[in-house]
Amino acid sequence: MAQATAAGTAPSKPVAFSKALALLRGCGVDFCETALVGNEEEALAAASKLGFPVFLKDVSVPACVSAVHKYKAGLVLRADGQESLAKAYGSLEAAHGSLVKKRLLEKKLTVAIQKEVSGIECLVGAKRDPSFGCIVLFGSGGISAEELGDVTLRLCPIGSAEAELMIKGTRVYSRISKLKGNGLLLRKLADAVAAVSNLIEGHPEISELDMNPLLVDESQERVVAVDARMVYSASKKLTGKNKRAAATKKGKPADWKSAAVSRFFGPASIALLGASRDKESVGQAIMRNLTLGCVHRCEYCRPFFGKIFPVNPFATEILGIKCYPSITAVPEPVDIAIIALPSHLVLGAVEECIKKKTKAAIIISAGFGEFNEEGKRLQLKIAEKLEKAGILLLGPNCLGIIRPQNNLNASFAPSTPPRGNIAFVSQSGALADSVIDWSIQARYGFSSVISYGNKAMLDCYDFFDFLATDEETRAVAIYLEGVNSGSAFFERLKALVAKKPVVILKGGRTGSGMAAAATHTASLAGDARIFEAAVRQSGAVLVDTVEELFDLAKVLAEQPVCEGNGIGVITNGGGCGVICSDYCEELGVKLPQLQKGILKAFDKSGIMHPAYSRRNPLDIVGDALPDRYGLAASALLEEPYIHGLIVIQTMQAMTNPVLDAKVIVDAHRQFQGKPIISCFMGGRFSKKGMHYLDNMHIPDFNDIRKAVVAMKALIDRGEFMIRLQKAEAAAASAAAGATVTKGRKKRKQAGKRR
Repeated sequence: MAQATAAGTAPSKPVAFSKALALLRGCGVDFCETALVGNEEEALAAASKLGFPVFLKDVSVPACVSAVHKYKAGLVLRADGQESLAKAYGSLEAAHGSLVKKRLLEKKLTVAIQKEVSGIECLVGAKRDPSFGCIVLFGSGGISAEELGDVTLRLCPIGSAEAELMIKGTRVYSRISKLKGNGLLLRKLADAVAAVSNLIEGHPEISELDMNPLLVDESQERVVAVDARMVYSASKKLTGKNKRAAATKKGKPADWKSAAVSRFFGPASIALLGASRDKESVGQAIMRNLTLGCVHRCEYCRPFFGKIFPVNPFATEILGIKCYPSITAVPEPVDIAIIALPSHLVLGAVEECIKKKTKAAIIISAGFGEFNEEGKRLQLKIAEKLEKAGILLLGPNCLGIIRPQNNLNASFAPSTPPRGNIAFVSQSGALADSVIDWSIQARYGFSSVISYGNKAMLDCYDFFDFLATDEETRAVAIYLEGVNSGSAFFERLKALVAKKPVVILKGGRTGSGMAAAATHTASLAGDARIFEAAVRQSGAVLVDTVEELFDLAKVLAEQPVCEGNGIGVITNGGGCGVICSDYCEELGVKLPQLQKGILKAFDKSGIMHPAYSRRNPLDIVGDALPDRYGLAASALLEEPYIHGLIVIQTMQAMTNPVLDAKVIVDAHRQFQGKPIISCFMGGRFSKKGMHYLDNMHIPDFNDIRKAVVAMKALIDRGEFMIRLQKAEAAAASAAAGATVTKGRKKRKQAGKRR
């Protein structure tokens, strides 16, 4: 009996166990010895051939997609002889009949007779997500798999190397790693995960499958599946031809928008439809940002370089600039049209922009997809018209775009932030407003601020190609609530992260958060666990707070990555060293012990206090002056097993924060390939030292945990870059090998013809 999995989705149907078994074995999965029988006599013959003890398992076709827990329903029984087998078979028949009456199983009884196998229970599964595509899962298996929740996910396809990383990210791996021959077992387990990934990728009819349990058997050095469940979907796969047709419109490639977004960042002219004389209006705020660079004055405000054309049929001039009754009346070309009108007037304004042949449009106005169904229809109609005309659309319901280097503030933000090397991409305009206000006080610079709102045409990932090649941008910070296409987001994010570090904060990761997201910017968040897996697999950093978003973006923009996981810690307070050690252990940051050579150098220096700790963290004692900090920093960074440094300063009577900061900067100049994170714990009397560090691009935190989190991000980025380089080298080697093989075949064929 077919059943729809959800409203509006294609119907699905369970697959017969025999079919699932054949597919899994066909892709290389080791499945335990299994005989399928239909009556007690056949069961006895199969068990006698396999050898007792055996398990009897009801593998009849489910009558609906909903899973039946076989163990809990009494559908898996053990038999150690003929008598117990007869009893078990009778029990299975009774349990099966009960489930047939409940319409959970088909009437025909099929029983699997399996030789008893033991081992650590794991789960390997896969599903086809409507947004992100094929997902593969690994974790703790058995009857309590759901309760344990010990799983990791990856987007398909993955190879065995990625599968190994996936397995190591679970709690069950700690048990597997203690087994004899764990290296071989890990490889076999990874091969099984990769096989399932390839299976669902290559069979579009499969909507989900799992093997539970998949047993890791130490005694036999075997990874063996004992049960499987598979569901088919009736939805049709797009052929290559259909995919290309769906991705192309009016002869434009699917990625034409990504290639054209640079139009937003260097316009020569801007028209503002909805320019206003009302000082309290959005139209006036945008005019002030264009003409002055801000609504609220600050040292970073600069007027726009290009031409500004206010459009308002009821005004002759606004802020001293000539006003036009419509955009079509503007006598010169218009690169960007900003629309800040009531929603019911926006469609007419868009049609005029199409006549004017503007290159891009920013719709600030709200009242569209985030508001109601009528707003959704209007939003779709506007986007379709603009896309057909080849005009880019940002928004609606967005703040706009700010590009400090070009004196461009095409938004209704309160002011212009400092120029910097971090791009901020935000689905929420209100959050961007507050961040801009904070950035001016914190002197936190941005290369661009991009608020994209309802993403009617452009989603965040449409800007990734531009940001990847933007010389002004060294790191990217993103706030989002959902994406139009999970697979497009993942592929573009991978490409961006390969070139620049990316930090992401996602709203709508909980049930209540998703409800809020739906009403805020017309976005429904997908499954949080899949999204998190996609971000981490791409190499981006996923954070939980706004503060962490910008802390880590700055660290990754300003500091070199760690080339290994081995960090030195310097502190003038023993308690702070203990706290730092605890955080390092929690977050997986390794603190190598100091070798004899460096300790001898400290002992002979005449600078180090006799009571210094002689271990890592290096406690240089409370009376430490700058020379002691300088000695410790340079000596530790010179050690080949130290790949980064955390420097903690507590404020003592003799502490000189500015001079301490200067010796830290000197050490960083001397060892530019190794990152330094400082933690000047204090306030008023440490402030000048903190400012000096900030000016010299040494990240400083007043909290030890934040410093360790920052260093962990640099370690993770370094490990990711090493994996990426290895993968690229392997791909290049494989391509070169294929070319050589092809050349040999051609020469061989040519020889035969001669």
